[in-house]
Amino acid sequence: MDGGGPIKISSTPDTNSQDIATDGVFLHRLLGCVNSYYIDPQRPDTITEIRQLRWQLSEYWLTVDYGRLEQIYGSDFGQCYRALLKSGVQAQTLMPEEQHWLRSLSERVGEGVEQPDGLKALMAAMLYYPPGKMRVQNAAERLPGWLLPDYQAVFESPEALAVIAQHQPTPSSAPAPVAAPTNLAEDMVFLNRMLGCANLYYIDPDEPSIVEELRQIRRQVAEFWLSVPGDRVEAVFNSEFGNRYRALLQCGFQNEPLQDEETAFVQALSQRVAAGLEQPDGIKAFLGVMLYYPPGKMQVRDAQTRLPAWLWPDYRTVFEVTRSEPLVPGTVPTSEPVPTQTASPVVTAPPPIAPPPTNAIEKLEDMVFLNRLLGLTNLYEIDPTDTAIAAELREMRSQVTQLWLSVPDDRLEAVFNSEFGRRYGSYLRCGFQREALTPEETQTLQQLAQQVATGLEKPAGLRAFLGAMMYYPPGKMKVGNADQRLPAWLLPTYRAVFEEGAALPA
Repeated sequence: MDGGGPIKISSTPDTNSQDIATDGVFLHRLLGCVNSYYIDPQRPDTITEIRQLRWQLSEYWLTVDYGRLEQIYGSDFGQCYRALLKSGVQAQTLMPEEQHWLRSLSERVGEGVEQPDGLKALMAAMLYYPPGKMRVQNAAERLPGWLLPDYQAVFESPEALAVIAQHQPTPSSAPAPVAAPTNLAEDMVFLNRMLGCANLYYIDPDEPSIVEELRQIRRQVAEFWLSVPGDRVEAVFNSEFGNRYRALLQCGFQNEPLQDEETAFVQALSQRVAAGLEQPDGIKAFLGVMLYYPPGKMQVRDAQTRLPAWLWPDYRTVFEVTRSEPLVPGTVPTSEPVPTQTASPVVTAPPPIAPPPTNAIEKLEDMVFLNRLLGLTNLYEIDPTDTAIAAELREMRSQVTQLWLSVPDDRLEAVFNSEFGRRYGSYLRCGFQREALTPEETQTLQQLAQQVATGLEKPAGLRAFLGAMMYYPPGKMKVGNADQRLPAWLLPTYRAVFEEGAALPA
């Protein structure tokens, strides 16, 4: 892999090329610009040109077929990309359109770097995030081997930080970089991810990837509270950030065993709390500590008089109200009303799933529709690489989800045991759930998860669960105490698809 400094490529310019990965003219232009930037990172015309080239590179990665990523990364194009990546250009202040572009990339990365679209978006975003402003949790396990060394060299090494510092624009030429949002309270990508992970954890607390991501989110949230000015804490708590904070607080994640570094962090927070809850620093640390102590394991003496009025109801709801299960994220129990003068804002949920079609009930018995569902399922099993089949199956999945949400409470079992239910079972068996979710599908799954969180013993929660099963890969979702929480007519199919060692019944 390339280090810092000017480099050359051996390819000959090809003026007829339409693909920038093989366009020698483009590659030579890019390298010339990078070399000029190494020499003088504050020259305006060089900065203008390098912005344009960076945009082209980042857009290009999103168009590459996933199967060709490693090949292209090892080509001359990849060499030029690495030269730009290691030039320190990320220190340049982002233009408004670049900030918008980075936010859109971050949304894709949020789907998971293990997914093709997430990985491609990460490769694009790496050209914009300065070292120290982005880090992939457990990168050694989550990133492919051909990308990991360059990622680590740029984002996890002291040398990379030194390069960025060397190429940092002077105060007279530009303000400090704003590539990554520094205020989590205003970063909707982060806030949506926090709410989504809290909801997904509630439905499936045994999913390792969600647990690991929530650990990182929790730490970020706790550290953010420490940075809030004392006179702004209440306002932030009552903002959208506070709504999402409560969802995390109420999902039960505090029951996860602490890792060693988390234990040390909690001890440090506790020392600040010990300075006094009447002090701003004490309250800020306490807001962080609440994310780590399980309900029943922490109680503040005379809490109602010692805690501020805006915090007391949520503290009481989580730590002083006895319940057998975690709260539905973002709610308070109706049996334990909160004083009206200090009631907590309601969590803002994503837009509801589109309503079922007006002919939903008829569709459940429409053999043309049912045969198409079965046919697409069979075709996908034969050739899961057929993009046309996959696209149609995505649309079919959306329709089936809407149909489940339309089934009357007293007909769920009958519909599950009907021809519609048998075609639904065939879909679950085909493995289409392993396909990467689109942003819209990710939002749909989060909405379903919120409905499931109302309780599997309720028809609305069960209907949403039947829809959610179509999106979770086998082995990636597990319902605690499923034999007691799921109805007998659904339990065998759930076990066959989502628990190891079972076979789907005929």
